[in-house]
Amino acid sequence: MISTRYATLLLLLAAPGLAQCDRDRPEPAPEAPAPPPPPATTALNRAEMIAALARAASTYASGEAPDEMLAGRRFVVRLPFGCQGASETPDRPGFASWSRSTDGQNIELRMTPADWLASPPVEGSDLAEAWANADGVWITRPWLSLDTCPPPPPAIEPQPLAPHDDEEATPLAPPPLLMPPSSPQTAGLALYSPIEGSRVGRRDGQPYVHLIRAEGDQPAQPSPRGWRVLIEGRIGAFPDGRSVRCRADGRDARPVCVAAVQVDKLAFEDGSTGRQLAEWRPGG
Repeated sequence: MISTRYATLLLLLAAPGLAQCDRDRPEPAPEAPAPPPPPATTALNRAEMIAALARAASTYASGEAPDEMLAGRRFVVRLPFGCQGASETPDRPGFASWSRSTDGQNIELRMTPADWLASPPVEGSDLAEAWANADGVWITRPWLSLDTCPPPPPAIEPQPLAPHDDEEATPLAPPPLLMPPSSPQTAGLALYSPIEGSRVGRRDGQPYVHLIRAEGDQPAQPSPRGWRVLIEGRIGAFPDGRSVRCRADGRDARPVCVAAVQVDKLAFEDGSTGRQLAEWRPGG
């Protein structure tokens, strides 16, 4: 058996070597910092949706393959309407409008979707096999990024004529405004439901209608800045996986582009105050 004195001597002789081993051991590498969280993805607004459709039109016209990944992106798009008064055709498919009731007291807001399952403005021969409906809505005036109607132009005051010596000056009436023909629609949203999805909340082409009632003896008054349709949801995909489809009648024609979207909410808003007047939700 090893004596206590001999064991102590062995420990004293081994101590310098053990200390040297500790000095030769490499220091542990510092831990790498955690990667920063991915930036939050904001919902596309009207201007950004129009820009995405414009890029799709450029890609289509140039013959390039689409490369923008839009499927799954949230969006909140506002469509101003009623900027120039009541509509003579309140049931025009794909557009929102307002009109007065027959007694002139109430105002009816209406948005009638177009049936793009039956007559799509872009290639749609495969839609009926994959979609239960395709409610079409046009983004009117896509050259405007405003969420509201633009302010009215300043009034033109009549200019007086230079009088003759024996005549008084007579105001010159402004010439009648010649309204140019409306531009064709080139940007739209196809509000669709998958054919295998639930039927709860499907509108099957029914218009969205809200009535603004008169207050007492005073007829309802139109909003000074018109109204807005708010559409909120997620960008989906056509049956081929693309989120946007385009079509053009020729090389010199601007392409018509439509985004496939699934809607979580549609509402009417007052364009002057932003107050929500009515809303619809799937299943609600």
